[in-house]
Amino acid sequence: MNSIFMLASLSSWTVFIILILPIVCLGSSKYGPTVGMMALFVWLFIVGIAINKVNVIKSKIKFNFFIFCILYSIAFQIINKIFIHTENDVITIFQYLLIISIFYPFLFVSQSLVFAEEKKRVKVNRYIGTFILFWLFPIGVWFLQPRIKAVLEEK
Repeated sequence: MNSIFMLASLSSWTVFIILILPIVCLGSSKYGPTVGMMALFVWLFIVGIAINKVNVIKSKIKFNFFIFCILYSIAFQIINKIFIHTENDVITIFQYLLIISIFYPFLFVSQSLVFAEEKKRVKVNRYIGTFILFWLFPIGVWFLQPRIKAVLEEK
């Protein structure tokens, strides 16, 4: 588990390069956006697990749903790019689930980060700014990673 804490407490510029590199290198290829999104979700996964380990406020159901959403988002992107090969206009139940699976990890990690900083449950207005910073991930990393590092260094 120490490797998770080490990866979650990297410096801001290292995380920025790790998240941007796939997009810059593969941006014009067919798989560029998918690899970039997978890098983002792997970072969210690592940060979510690390913060959940040090957080005093835990919710097993929310954490299990977080894990499901991360895995579903990555699996859907891979299956969609490799096996389907078409861009159809039909929205299926799997795509609705994908929308939730993309949205929820950002919500979970931002909520967990603020819970860990405040050491108590807080209302939505306290973590909505953190949620927006996670959505703006190339820019938000510079503001979020020092906070993540500070929370992990407390323990």
